[in-house]
Amino acid sequence: AVEDARPATAVVLQRQFATGDGRGGIAMARKRDGPIAQLMGWLVIKFFASLCPMLGRHGAFVLGRAVGLLIYAVLRKRERATLAHLEMVYGDGMTPGERRRMARECYANTGGHFAEILYVGRRKPSHLPRCTEVVGEEHLRRALAGGRGAIIVSGHVGNFPLMGIELA
Repeated sequence: AVEDARPATAVVLQRQFATGDGRGGIAMARKRDGPIAQLMGWLVIKFFASLCPMLGRHGAFVLGRAVGLLIYAVLRKRERATLAHLEMVYGDGMTPGERRRMARECYANTGGHFAEILYVGRRKPSHLPRCTEVVGEEHLRRALAGGRGAIIVSGHVGNFPLMGIELA
């Protein structure tokens, strides 16, 4: 039970070091995209970034989830890598079907969260929707008042990059 409580990343790193596979698992290097692929990617992101603010926060999130699922379905190499990483982390503790569902959901949520950031990021600070809640902000303000900065630790749960936008 204690072993199950460790973060998944720690399990992956421990297994890589124990086996000495040295492939880098999570951050495996990939070939650089050619200039045409980079241009196409930039154009898609530019279009997506201009569309999201028009859809509203919920609409942008739904579109982002759909794009995330499309990316998962089209980029088979990334799908295989994601499934391999999940198998490395969960082993026999998760069936292949459960791993596929989790991988699809990860891509969908990443797409939705990316779209939310595009939606929020194009707004003036005074027009930002209240989509985050800061608990204990007084502790942060007190630490910052000391003039030495502060370190914020957050769980990697949900759309945590919105926290940075909220605190900026």
